[in-house]
Amino acid sequence: MAGIDNAITLTQAPGAREAADAISGALRRDAALAAEVRSVEASCGGLVIVSGTVSSWAAHDHAMAAAWSAPGVTQVEDRIRVESSL
Repeated sequence: MAGIDNAITLTQAPGAREAADAISGALRRDAALAAEVRSVEASCGGLVIVSGTVSSWAAHDHAMAAAWSAPGVTQVEDRIRVESSL
């Protein structure tokens, strides 16, 4: 007879402030976004709104990846504009 060990633990989902802080920190650490203008707003329901202007689609994609990777995020609203200086 085999035994089962249930080691599952539940933790509280991070709050809006923690999610926004995690995303803002990730954006600051990303060299592609270091000088870009952006705003991060988060709600308690897991919605994050990322807005601002970036200079390339690569920078846009990095910002979206940072938003989705934050703990507690279930939905991301993309308000980032891409403005090339060409």
